[in-house]
Amino acid sequence: MMPPRRLSVRAIVAATLVMATTIVLGAFGLASYVRDRDEKQKRLRAVVSVEANVLAVSLALPIWNIDRAQIAKVIEAMGATPGNYAVVVHSAGVTQAYARDAHWNFVPSDGKFPVTDLISDSRNVVLGKERIGTLQIHATPKFLRAELRASLISLVVRILTVDVLLVLCVYFILWRTVLRPLVGIERFALAVSEGARPQATGGLDAAEELASLHASIDSMVRLLDARYAELIENQDLLRQSERMSAIGALVAGVAHEVRNPLFGISATVDALEVELGDGADVEDYMKALRSDVSRLSRLMHDLLEYGRPQRLAAHEQSILPVVAEAVRICGPRAREREVELRQDASHALPGVAIDADRMIQVFKNVVENAIDFSPAGDAVAISLHEDQHSASTVVCTIADRGPGFRPAPAAPAAPASAWPSSRRSSPTTAAAWPPFVEPPAGP
Repeated sequence: MMPPRRLSVRAIVAATLVMATTIVLGAFGLASYVRDRDEKQKRLRAVVSVEANVLAVSLALPIWNIDRAQIAKVIEAMGATPGNYAVVVHSAGVTQAYARDAHWNFVPSDGKFPVTDLISDSRNVVLGKERIGTLQIHATPKFLRAELRASLISLVVRILTVDVLLVLCVYFILWRTVLRPLVGIERFALAVSEGARPQATGGLDAAEELASLHASIDSMVRLLDARYAELIENQDLLRQSERMSAIGALVAGVAHEVRNPLFGISATVDALEVELGDGADVEDYMKALRSDVSRLSRLMHDLLEYGRPQRLAAHEQSILPVVAEAVRICGPRAREREVELRQDASHALPGVAIDADRMIQVFKNVVENAIDFSPAGDAVAISLHEDQHSASTVVCTIADRGPGFRPAPAAPAAPASAWPSSRRSSPTTAAAWPPFVEPPAGP
């Protein structure tokens, strides 16, 4: 047995509004039509009465003079008004009449015609105080009826127009604000409950959406509960597998491309130190080179250890020596690019729990980035102050007037978290960043 088809929300709302609007407009329209009809009928009778009075005055002298020709002309002149159907005059025992023929011409008549549907009025023709004749004037209401019929048709057309506009507006508003979102959710729920990828589809034409949506979402929730339990069981294994696969490819490439040149750089520094001696003019450069080589070695170690659980050697200490060391390391590059390094820090900063070596690398990366993208003669400002909302937090700001940041392209084999936004998007710097900020979670 097929389930009964439910009515559409649009159809219910539109039908209710149309019915209510039609009843209200129809009631007002009918009242207006009846009032207009009564007024026009009253006006027509008044016009007939006035014309009878005018005709009685106009016929007084011709009837007194028994001027039949003049009487006929006066009567014929009444035919100029389309609503006048007939005029009958009795005087001196003679009847003169004009009436409409089949072609609506005002022609002489014998005074015999149906008066059932006509509006009639009669007057005595008086000259002085003596009655010298009588007249009857008959008007047809056909023109009034035609006018009332046109008014009624116009009223019906207006009501129908309002109904059509109301239906269109209701359909449009309901579709845009209610039904289309509901249909989209229903399609999505049905697709998920069937195990398929949700696809955009057209909406239903009935208000069975609500009941169908309820059943679909209920089915989807049950399916998601089952899949979620299954997902929890495999989540750790899948995360570890993807992570180790990406890091393995990254570490293999870095080890091949960086390690051998790093050993060569270290050997070259040793050879340069032997050849150049211990002069004070090269001592700073040699220290900077050895420090950089040492940090690169630690970076390689960090990359190799990235896939394993790590623990930061965090100790509560002042951040000022860490920043000072990063500024010292970046000093040669700043002088080379003619960029001034300005440090503004309060000596009353609270201690913070950090891994000093890793934080030095973080500050060095950011400051070098600011130096590289600052114009010559400009300055990179490094400021540290206590957070206003937390007494145990230190806020560090590194400001420059470079071109700003843009999203760096993601490396295909590296984890997404290993590629922060950078203006120069250096893969080496990007890959070295995450371990210094926070340790990767263990399995």
